[in-house]
Amino acid sequence: MCRIAIYIGSKEKFGEIYKPVIDSFREVSRYDWIFERYSGEKSHSDGWGFLGYNIEKSSVSHYRSMTPFYEDDLDILDGWLESVDGDIVFMLHVRAGSPNMAKNIFSVHPIYIESPSGSQIYLIHNGTLYKEALARLIGEDVNSPRYKIYNDTYYVGRLIADMKVFSSAKLQNILEILRQPKYLYSAFNFGLLWLSEKTNFLIVGPLYRRDKGSQLIDYYRLYKVEEEGYDLYISSTNREWLEKRGFKFGFREVDNGFITIYPGLKLDGAIGFNI
Repeated sequence: MCRIAIYIGSKEKFGEIYKPVIDSFREVSRYDWIFERYSGEKSHSDGWGFLGYNIEKSSVSHYRSMTPFYEDDLDILDGWLESVDGDIVFMLHVRAGSPNMAKNIFSVHPIYIESPSGSQIYLIHNGTLYKEALARLIGEDVNSPRYKIYNDTYYVGRLIADMKVFSSAKLQNILEILRQPKYLYSAFNFGLLWLSEKTNFLIVGPLYRRDKGSQLIDYYRLYKVEEEGYDLYISSTNREWLEKRGFKFGFREVDNGFITIYPGLKLDGAIGFNI
C-alpha cells in the first residue's frame, strides 16, 4: 500500500514539474485521505526510495531509506537531478507496509533483482499480493530466513527475472497469473525498469481487483500525463493534491489492466496491451 510515480522523458521537462510532484509526495506521505478512507491508516511511513536512470550516459542511481519521506533529507533527489542531462527514467515510491509484511530496508522499493542472464531489474509496486503463494510458485522454501525478511514485491521480481530475456508475451503471461485471486490480494500497480546488454525496457501499468469495493478502486487508480517530451504516471492521492493546488497537468486515468512498454526507453516506440 504505497504511492508511486514513474517518469520517462527529458530532464528539462522533468525539472519543470519536479517541485510540485515532490511536494505532493511529501504531503501525501504524511497524510493520505484516500488511504485513510480505504484502510483507516493515514500515512506512508515505512520508508521510501527512488530509481534514476540517465539514458544517454547509462548511469543508474538507486536509493532506499527507512526514514519516512516526509521526514527525510531529500538532497539526494535534488543532487541526482542536477547531475543528469538528456532523457531520463525516474521512479519514486513511498511505502506503507501491508499487514503481516516485512518492514525493513530489504522491503523498501525499488526492489533490485538480477536475472539468470545478467539483466538488472528495478521494480516498484503499489498494492498487496499473497506472498506465500508467490514464493511457492517460484519454489522458495517458506521456512527459509529469506522468506521472513523479504516482501511480496521481491517474489514478483524473482518471478519476472526468471524470464531471463525480456519478452512482452512472457510478461503478459506472468501478469495473467498475478491477476488471479490466488495471488492478487488488492493490486499490482507497478513500474519496472529492465536493463540488459542489448535493449532496455520500461513497463508501467495498474492491475487491481474491482470486486472489493469502491474505496479500494479509488485508492489504486493510476493516472497518466502525456505531454510533448515526457510521460508521467502518478497515484490517485498525488493527482488530487496537485489538482487542488491548481496544477492542471492534464491527468487521465489509465484503464485497469492496461500495460505500457517502452522498448529502448523511447517515448515514440511505446506499445500497450490489456490484461
